[in-house]
Parts: sequence; C-alpha cells; structure tokens
Amino acid sequence: MGTQRLIILNKSLYKDGLRCLKLLWHKFHHKRDLPRPDLLLRSIMNDGRRVEELARRLYPDGIMIKKSHELSETDALSREALSRRLPLFEAGFLVDHAFARADILVPVGEDEWELIEVKSSTDTKAEHYYDVAFQKYVYQAAGLKISACSLMHINREYVKHGEPDINLLFVKKDLGEKVAEILPEVPGNIEAMAAMLERESPPLITPGRQCGEVRDCPLESECWSFLPAEGDVFTLHRGVKSAFDLFELGVLDLKAIPADFVLTDKQAIQLGTVKSGRPHVDSAALERFFSKLSYPLYFLDFETISPVIPIYDNSSPYEEIPFQFSLHVIEREGEEAKHDSFLADGETDPRPEVLRRLKELLGDKGTILAYYAQYEMKVLSRACRAFPEFAAHFSAVEKRFVDLLEVFSDFAFYHPGQEGRLSIKKVLPILTGKSYQGLRIEDGRTASVEYARVTFDPKIEPEERAEIRQALEVYCRLDTQAMIDILSALKTFK
Repeated sequence: MGTQRLIILNKSLYKDGLRCLKLLWHKFHHKRDLPRPDLLLRSIMNDGRRVEELARRLYPDGIMIKKSHELSETDALSREALSRRLPLFEAGFLVDHAFARADILVPVGEDEWELIEVKSSTDTKAEHYYDVAFQKYVYQAAGLKISACSLMHINREYVKHGEPDINLLFVKKDLGEKVAEILPEVPGNIEAMAAMLERESPPLITPGRQCGEVRDCPLESECWSFLPAEGDVFTLHRGVKSAFDLFELGVLDLKAIPADFVLTDKQAIQLGTVKSGRPHVDSAALERFFSKLSYPLYFLDFETISPVIPIYDNSSPYEEIPFQFSLHVIEREGEEAKHDSFLADGETDPRPEVLRRLKELLGDKGTILAYYAQYEMKVLSRACRAFPEFAAHFSAVEKRFVDLLEVFSDFAFYHPGQEGRLSIKKVLPILTGKSYQGLRIEDGRTASVEYARVTFDPKIEPEERAEIRQALEVYCRLDTQAMIDILSALKTFK
C-alpha cells in the first residue's frame, strides 16, 4: 500500500466496519476501485444535504464550522467555537483514530450540549443509533458534556401550505436510552477496526447472512464470484432466508435443492421450470384473468417524483406526484392501439392537468390495465385528495383497474429466465424479445431523478432539457406498449 496512511475513522467508515470489516478495508484503502454512487444515490445524498440546510433554520443564531481538508484544523475551529455557547453546525472533533462531525450541537445549561443528527428518513432506523453513539463517544472523548442525543427526521404527515413550515416539517426524537446501551461498544470497535486497517491485505470474511441482500454490496462480484452463473439459490422467489439456509447446507444451484427442503408453492413452480427448462403455464388461471377484461382496453402508466421536501401545496414529504403518463387505448379486439401522453412542462403543480386529461381520455367504460395497478390507483387517489373536485369521478374509475402483474405474481405464467423476479422489465424480453436496454432512461427511478433535474435546476441547458424530455417520452411510452405486447403474447398460452 506504499506510505502508511494515517488511520482515521469517520461515521461512514465506522458504519461500514460494523457491516463488514472487509468492506471497510476496501473503502479505506481502495475506494477508487469500488463502484461510484449511481444517479439515484447521488440524488438521495443531495436530498440529505437539502434537509440538513432546512433543519439549520430552526437555529437562526447557529454557527457553521468552516470545513477543512485538515481534520486537526476543523477540530481547532470547533473547539474555539464552543466558548460562544451558540448552536454549532458540523462541528468536528478528532480523537485518536476517530473523527466525528455532528449535524447540530445545541448548548444546554452552562456547559452541556445536545447532539442532534438530522436525517431525511421519516422514522428512526437501527443504524441511526449507531451513528449517534459513535458521535457521542468522540465528542465526550474530546471533552464535551453531551447531556442529550436526538434524531431530527422528516414528518411524513406534514402537508405543505405556502412556504414550508420547518417547525412542522421535522420531528425530533430522543435517542438517549438506546445510545447509552450501545456506547460501551464503540471504543473497542474503533480500536479493532483501526488495527485491521493497518494490515496490508483485507481480512478473510466468509460471506453469509451478515451480508443481507447479496446483490446490495459493492463487493458482491468479489465475495460471491463462486455462485453459478445462472440459477443460483439467491434467485429463489422471495426466498432470502431459504437461500441462506441452502447456502449454509452447501447448496448453491437451484437444481441441487434437496427434495425434502421445504419450498413455497411458487418456489416449487420456479424450481420445476429451472429443471425442465420450460415455462409453467396455468391455462385456467390465464382464462380467468382474460375474462376480467372488457373493451375498450386502456393501458396506463405514470411516472412520478417523490420530493422529500414538498414542492407543491397540498402534498406531503415523499408523496408520489405524477408528472407524466402514457396511455394506449385499444377500442375493439383486433384494432391497432391509439396513443396519448402527457409530460408536465414547467414548475407548476402537474396534478390538476393529469386529472383533467385522464378524466377526458379514460371514458366511462372498459378495463384500465396497469402493471402493479395499486401504484397507479394510489397516485390517483392522493391527487384527488389534493384536488377533491375530481374525487367522485375517479372513485368510479378505480373500479375498472385490472393489474397485469397479477398473472405473474400468481404464477399463472412463470419462465425460468425470470430468475424469481416479476418486474415488467424482466418479463418483457422473455415473452416478446424486446427490452429497455439501450434507452437513455431505462427505469422509473432514473426517470424521476432526471425529470426533477431538468425541471427545477436553472443551470440546465435547453438542449439537454429537450433531450431528457424526449427520453422520458420514449421510456414511458414503452411501458404501456410493453403491456400490450405482453398481453398479446399471453393470449397464445390460453
């Protein structure tokens, strides 16, 4: 590794170490070799920064500690600010192998402090206690008297009316009792992690249940390279626990699952298709599904944004706001589909126009098909709650929805190539040979982030904005065309 690097653990590295020492070693010594944060993760990080900025407004006399690449300088600036007995933002303290920078420090009494961690989540998570325990340990080791530990998170029930009311937007919870339980573990953990990081090579960690979702780790390709290229047990439908049970028995391939191993009915169907190489088709179930459909057929898909800080009046944090829809309509069996669409332009609340357009386009009869229809119904319901003049109409419309996902979630059709998954992006290529690959926007999360970026960021050039909007049109249209193609393919199996 060349010149020995000074080993300092911050909160993020400490959490990595609690999760996996091997991951910590790679994050510390070879971070550049790990995958960079993707578009969605960068968006989440940006949301977190905006939430922190808003939370600081609750303490208008607070002092922001100047950031420095030299941790010792940040420490010195923070210690100097303590004497002013005002709220401190991002005060950082360095003690031995640990550096902590709390979001907010609030003076209490003559010489004590409340440590406040700000999160963009809507509730307390287990990891938050470990975040705060690490910070409290470092702060106390630096000589501060920490009398209270709190988490400030987003109030999911907040409804925006006019300018955001930051007093209502946030909820503050006392973490003191749980943090006190965890605190004694912190110094030993830091010492063990620092000692491990002095090694020239990463520790040998056997993959296992501690990994959680196997495919949710930057070291997946390294740690789990021994799994079969196709059909490993971790593709078992809704079977993470069963997959680890099998893994611990030495079973890696679905085809090698013992006959006496307990599977759900759907997992048994999946295993049968893997062994036979042929799809499972329940013709009677398909007939029942098709019997629910009546023409005209409407194929509807929404794209939404879910801003943590509400943008529009009568909306709440993380509420799904529809900014786009694609609608294909087949009036009679055998006819070509007609297409209509909407993509909001500008920063005006798009919900009234979405509701108005769909009220005109969806008519008063015929089946409305969506893939995971509960989502489309939820988006419409929440929009009508904000604009109740549409509520009566769409209450009747809701009864016409049929969920195309039902065919696959009920395993009326299952193909071994689905690898336990049911998403439209997995089903479409299997049934039709078409796919989303190669599109500039390939998934809904990217659509949401990109729409928000080109709509609300004034620095975006008009050319790029036009390109992204065109990509959004192409992507959303494919979602409803995909449903038409899937439905057509399923008819051949009836």
